[in-house]
Amino acid sequence: MPLVAVRSEMVMGRDANATGVGWRALDALVTELEDAHRAVAEAQAREARLFAAALDLALERAAEQQAAGLRRRSHADLPLREVAAEIAAALRLSDRAVQRRMGDASTTVADFPDVLASWEHGKIDAAHVAVILDGGTGMDPELRSTYETRVLAAAETETAGRMKSIARIIAARVDPESAARRQAAAKADRNIRVIDLPDDMARLIADLPATLIYAIYDRLTRMAQGVPDAPGTAWHDTVVADGAWLDAETEP
Repeated sequence: MPLVAVRSEMVMGRDANATGVGWRALDALVTELEDAHRAVAEAQAREARLFAAALDLALERAAEQQAAGLRRRSHADLPLREVAAEIAAALRLSDRAVQRRMGDASTTVADFPDVLASWEHGKIDAAHVAVILDGGTGMDPELRSTYETRVLAAAETETAGRMKSIARIIAARVDPESAARRQAAAKADRNIRVIDLPDDMARLIADLPATLIYAIYDRLTRMAQGVPDAPGTAWHDTVVADGAWLDAETEP
């Protein structure tokens, strides 16, 4: 066998061995990362139970003080604020963040027991839970278990990012009336804001129905593609006409 061929086989064999070692190291690394991620999720679930217990404690304090006449009704939330302040100082979080986490944790524990169990086993993480809770907001309690079963089956195999739209779709199919109410409430909160920027620029932020937003985006994109370097009267007339169309489309 020629010397070149022998050397080539030796190099290929060495590369193959190196590749095999590299893939085995990667497999081991991925396994360790899976274990670490699962442990983090389990710890997050345990923390959620503790936050829920903290809220229960605050509510118990409030009820006891109210029954004993120690607090006026207008100060009924003081125990909650006191508990949140203690936890916030210990965890270096804001009081509002602690109160929000207490509320979300209580909802998870009370309304989504199967989601909590899956979380405690490391099958989903905090991001998944947040998406599931958001999708189930305002849902009929009698339909919540159906939603939970369906959304959990998807959450255990999908990323939290993909679950955002999936959870909304499942919620709309399980409880279409609740989805309609949410859409109506969101539409009532539509808003347009302008933020001044440097160099005579400004940013327009619009909270509108998605179909209208995409229509506006498409129209503005086509306008931008047809804008000459030096706008003239014809271009200005087009902008004015399109502005009138936008005003008509955004009227309630």
